[in-house]
Amino acid sequence: MAHSLIPPGASPANLAPSPAPLSLAQFIRRDPILLCACLLVGVLILYQVVVTLLHPLWLGAVTDWLRAGLAWPELAVMLVISWCLIKLRRPGARSWIMLTCAFISYTIARTYWTIDDRFLHPNHVPFPTLPDIFFLLQYPFFFLALLLLPGVPPWGRRVRVVLDCLLLMGAATALSWYFVLAPIYLTSGESVLGKIVNLGYPIGDLCLLFGLTVALIYRKCSLTRVVLSLLIAAVLCLVIADAWAAFVILFPQHFYSTGQPSDVFWLAFYLLVPLAGIIGVRLLRSEPPGATEPLPTEQAQPALPFQDLKEALRFLSLFAAAVLASAAIGLRAIINPVRPMSPLAPALVIFGLLILVLARQGITLVENARLRREQQNALAGQLAAEVREQRASEVNQQMEAFLGIVSHELKTPVSSVLLGLQLLQRRVQRLAHEAAGVPQGDPALGTSQEVLETTIHQIGRLNRLVNDLLDLSLIQHGRLEFKVQPENLVRLVEQAVEEHRRVVPERTIVWHPPDVEAVPVEADAHRIKQVVTNYLTNALKYSRETAPVEVGMQVEQQQARVWVRDYGPGIPLAEQAHLWDRFHRVKGIEVQSGSGVGLGLGLYISRTIIEQHHGQVGVESIAGQGSTFWFSLRWFC
Repeated sequence: MAHSLIPPGASPANLAPSPAPLSLAQFIRRDPILLCACLLVGVLILYQVVVTLLHPLWLGAVTDWLRAGLAWPELAVMLVISWCLIKLRRPGARSWIMLTCAFISYTIARTYWTIDDRFLHPNHVPFPTLPDIFFLLQYPFFFLALLLLPGVPPWGRRVRVVLDCLLLMGAATALSWYFVLAPIYLTSGESVLGKIVNLGYPIGDLCLLFGLTVALIYRKCSLTRVVLSLLIAAVLCLVIADAWAAFVILFPQHFYSTGQPSDVFWLAFYLLVPLAGIIGVRLLRSEPPGATEPLPTEQAQPALPFQDLKEALRFLSLFAAAVLASAAIGLRAIINPVRPMSPLAPALVIFGLLILVLARQGITLVENARLRREQQNALAGQLAAEVREQRASEVNQQMEAFLGIVSHELKTPVSSVLLGLQLLQRRVQRLAHEAAGVPQGDPALGTSQEVLETTIHQIGRLNRLVNDLLDLSLIQHGRLEFKVQPENLVRLVEQAVEEHRRVVPERTIVWHPPDVEAVPVEADAHRIKQVVTNYLTNALKYSRETAPVEVGMQVEQQQARVWVRDYGPGIPLAEQAHLWDRFHRVKGIEVQSGSGVGLGLGLYISRTIIEQHHGQVGVESIAGQGSTFWFSLRWFC
């Protein structure tokens, strides 16, 4: 998704709901600061081009003072840009700090050179001089600025990145040195110190081109496209200016006079870099709060077809550049050698390029071997994971089949035992009633009644566990049956409450009926009562024996909501999302009354039943204040 450019100071809330994205030109026109900066840069560069072509008598003096006067506001702009990026906490702040340091060095050198050119050596400053130290000091800062651009390659790739760039730049350097620079430098009458200082400028330019190659090819820079384009144009202007000045200085006069065409490119360089920074900061300030996506000027490009072929060609082009450069230098050394250069020089250059090719090929072999190992390990891990998953699936199927068989086989005997005990309990109660009028009745009857009640209670719990296991098995196999028919939801809930009151007469269960007497629903009566029973069982289990449990129903529009509230310890918020999972039991919450026996299936079965009725379940709980479990069904008015 692309952001639209919003002028600084404008509130996104005041704009149209879906404004059309602004182009860069429209954005600049709406931003007065950017508009003034662009116009000023354009006017200054155009002025320098015109006066250089006309070459008036006052060109040297005016150009000296103009460039010296512009150096200080350019430095101030760079300081403001660095401060803004630090304040905005942008990852590119370190890069612009290095650029600011380079501009500090340039400002000192430019001011010193202007004073030297105007007062100490009018119009023919000798080479080299003290300002050249500060001019050369710019290049390490420029190079560090490129290295600190956001998007540094991972450490594992840096050796390969450096070798790739060395292959590309080494071939270009070897060709430019052997065919262009070496003949000029060797035949020049410049002093050794002058040649060394003069050679420092093209070397610095090559370092900048090296860093720029890394930034463009092997990084994912977070700079917008317009900012990166301006920086590239600025570096190219600097390279042209330095090359032109070096060529002029190597002539017999060995000094540089202001007013040369190189001044146009130097002026452009020192104006384009601050302009790129201003545009970058204004674009960052125009982003809405929290925006992290790139602006339209750096939209991600879709994946191109034949991507593998493209990568292969890029890889082979590096070797081709080194091999072709070596062949060209070798042929030139044989056919027309550069004098007075030693014959060993081209051989050493060719040997160095071939060493880089072999080193890069070695890195490729090592990376391919590592990738094969990683692929083999990944494949082995994937196969092992599939085997474990298959085994776990088989174990789960066997466990579910076992639970289904066990629960089904236990259902009949447990029900028979429970029925037999209930019949026996009635006979004992009848005998106890008949013996009530006898003065000396059998005291064993009372004890037998207590034993029977305890046994029936325990068998009832066992029967509920078996029923839960059987329901779980039916749910897993998709065979849970429902007998849906018109029912009165109020009556179903009342029946479930009354049955539970008879099971635990010692507990207080408060029923809050709705305002209406009947809530017609399409439901399975047995399953709905099972849900209410599960809610009540949990509420009684996790609240004190003296605490009441409340049951109520709310009817709104076409939704009937049944809720069960307890006054227990409550459920932590992190656990509430997992309450409805099978076999899940909340850790750290102890049972307040009754037995803690349970499989963690009641709520899972309840959710399944309600979802099959096209209803919803939920819980509301606050730690220390109890919990309210609810379910809702659609009713027909």
